[in-house]
Amino acid sequence: MTYFEQFDKLCTVVSVKRVSFYILVSIFVVVIGYIYSIILSVPTARLKKLERFGKLGHVQKHLKTILEEGSLVKKKDLQNYFYFTGEESSFLKWLEEQKENSNIELMKGDLILFKKSLELSPLLKNDCSHLYCYQHRVTFDQIPPTLWKALIGIEDIRFIEHSGVDPKSIARAIVKDIKALKFVEGGSTLTQQLVKNLFFTNEKKISRKIKEMIISIYLEQVLTKEEIIEAYFNEFIWGSLQGVRIKGIFSSSLYYFQKKPNELNNFEISILISLLKGPYYYQPIRYTDRLKDRTELIFEKLKDANLISKDSEKWSSKTWNSWTKKLENMEKISFGKSVWRVLNRPSFILNDFENYVFQNSVKNELERIKSIHEDKDLAVKAIIGRPFKNERDIYLYYSKPERNLEAALKNEAHSVGSTIKPIVYSALINHGKKLEEKTDTNEITLNLKSGKWSPKEYSSKSENIETTLKESLLRSYNRPLIKAASEVGFDKIEIELLKFLPNLQTPLGEYPAQLLGSIELTLEGIYKLYSRFVREQCSSNLSKEDNILYLLSDPQNTTVRKIVNKQMSGMSFFGKTGTSNKGFDNWFVFFDGREMGVIWFGYEGNRSIKSLNLSGGGTAFRIFQNFYRDRGSRFNELNCDYIMKSQ
Repeated sequence: MTYFEQFDKLCTVVSVKRVSFYILVSIFVVVIGYIYSIILSVPTARLKKLERFGKLGHVQKHLKTILEEGSLVKKKDLQNYFYFTGEESSFLKWLEEQKENSNIELMKGDLILFKKSLELSPLLKNDCSHLYCYQHRVTFDQIPPTLWKALIGIEDIRFIEHSGVDPKSIARAIVKDIKALKFVEGGSTLTQQLVKNLFFTNEKKISRKIKEMIISIYLEQVLTKEEIIEAYFNEFIWGSLQGVRIKGIFSSSLYYFQKKPNELNNFEISILISLLKGPYYYQPIRYTDRLKDRTELIFEKLKDANLISKDSEKWSSKTWNSWTKKLENMEKISFGKSVWRVLNRPSFILNDFENYVFQNSVKNELERIKSIHEDKDLAVKAIIGRPFKNERDIYLYYSKPERNLEAALKNEAHSVGSTIKPIVYSALINHGKKLEEKTDTNEITLNLKSGKWSPKEYSSKSENIETTLKESLLRSYNRPLIKAASEVGFDKIEIELLKFLPNLQTPLGEYPAQLLGSIELTLEGIYKLYSRFVREQCSSNLSKEDNILYLLSDPQNTTVRKIVNKQMSGMSFFGKTGTSNKGFDNWFVFFDGREMGVIWFGYEGNRSIKSLNLSGGGTAFRIFQNFYRDRGSRFNELNCDYIMKSQ
C-alpha cells in the first residue's frame, strides 16, 4: 500500500470517528435540550412558592363574626360553620364550655340563645380557585406523622432513599406489564404521583411517563422530602361531597369526618389513604363495600408494618353504616357549598356567619320548592344594604354563581306585582285620601281605549267584601286601590309616581294595571325606588297611623300573617310581598329601621307552563324570616332615627 493510500485510509477512519462524535454530541444536546424544555414548560416554581402558614389559622380577612347577646342561631348551622373556622377545639367541646360559662342557652327547635356576645374565629381561607372547590393548605408539621408514614408505607416504601424515580419499582412494574401485555402498574414514586397530579393527565403513554420521571428527578433536587410530602397532602383530590371538590388533607378531614387532620384516629387515616387510590372509584356513599374492603386491607398492612398501633380497632358494620348515612344527610344539607360561596364573595355589611346563614336560607327554600316543582329552573336574587349611610354597605346575591351577578341584579327586569302598592298608597294619602275610608272589593270596570278592563282579586275569598283603604293596604286588595286612584284622578297619581318611576307608561289612565304591579324593574331598580320611598316616609310629618312604613310593620296584620313564625311575629319591621306572572315572580321588600332589602324568588326557564302557584309570602318572605331569626344578630325595631341621623 502506497503512502497516499495509507493516508487516505487514515483520513477515512478519522472522518468516521469525527462524524460519530458529532452525532453523539448532537444526540446529547437534543436530549439535554428536551429535558430542559420539559422542566421549563412546567411551573415548578409554584411548588417552591407554596405558602407556608406556620400555625393553623391562615384566615379569610372579612368582618368580625360576633354572635350578639340576645340573638338566636340554629345549632346545626353553627356546628357546620364552626368546622371551617380557625377554632382549635371541637364544636362540642366549645359548646360545652359556653354552657358552663352561662354564655348560651339551648332552646327548643335546635336553637341556641346567646346570653352574652361572643366572637368566633374567622373562616380559614380557601386556597382553591376553581368553582365549588375547597382547599386549605397546611404545613408539614400540621400533618400527623401517622398520616405521612402510612402514605409512605403503602405507596412508596423507599421514598426516603430514592431521588424521584425508583428503578426497582419500575423494573417490577415492567415485568407485570409484559406479562399482562398492557399497562397494569406504573411503578410510580410519591414524587411521580405528585408530578402527574399537578402537571399531567392519567393518559398512559411512554412520552408522558418520561416527562413525569424527568420532572420528578428535578423536583427532588429543588425540594426537600418534607416539602414534597407537604405538597402531596395539599394538592391531591380526595373526591367530592356536597357538590364541592375536596382538595388536600385538611379539606378531606373536614368533609369526610368533620375533624381537623390532627384529630383523626388510625382507622379514619386508613380510609383517607385508601381513597387516594381512586376517590371516585371508592366513593363512600355509592361504593361503600369497595372502600370498606380496601380500607380493612390497608389497615391490616399498616398494623403489620408497625406504622399504627397494634391495639387500633377497625370499624364495625354498624359504624360504617352510621358514617355513610351521616354523609348522605350532609349531601342534603350541603353546607359546604354555602361556605364556599361565603369565602368566594365576602360582604361589607354581613359578617361571614350571617352570609352563611343567608346562603342556607336560600338553599333550603329552593330545595323545598324544587321538591314540589321538579326540574324547574328556579333562582333567588337579593340586595340587602344600608342605603342611607354608605353605598358600599350593600350585599348582593344571586343563587347561580356561574352567571354574571351584576347583570342579574342590574339588567334583568321582573314584573314587580304588589311590591309597588305602598308607593301608590302614599300618593293617595298625599292627595287627601284617608286610610279609614270605607270601600269594598266589588267588581269595577274601566273603559279604556284598549277596551274594558276589570281588575281581579288574588283569591275568590277576597271578592265582594266591605273593607277600608287601610285594610286593603294590609291585605293587598286590588279593586279598592283602583277605585281610590280613579276618585283622586289618574293624572294626579301619575305625577306622583313619575318621581319614583320615570319609565311609567303614560297616560296612567289608559294603563291603570301598572298600579297593581304590571311594571318590570330590576332588583337594583326596586332597591333604589324603596331607598327613596323610605327616606321620604321618614322625613314626612305623617303620623304613624298614616305612615306606610309603620302601617305595614306588624307581620301579624299583613299578607304574611299566616306564615310568620313565633319569634318574628313579635318583631316590628316594614315588609311588603309581591306576586306576579302567576307565581313566576315573587318578592319581599323589607326595612327594619337600619337595613333595607329586596328578595326575588322566581322561575328563569321557559314560561310556557300555566302557573307555578307560588307567592312572595310563601317563598321570598320565608328566606327573609329564616335569615333574620337565625343570623346571630339582634333584630332592629323599626324606627326612623338611623335614617334621620345619616342625612
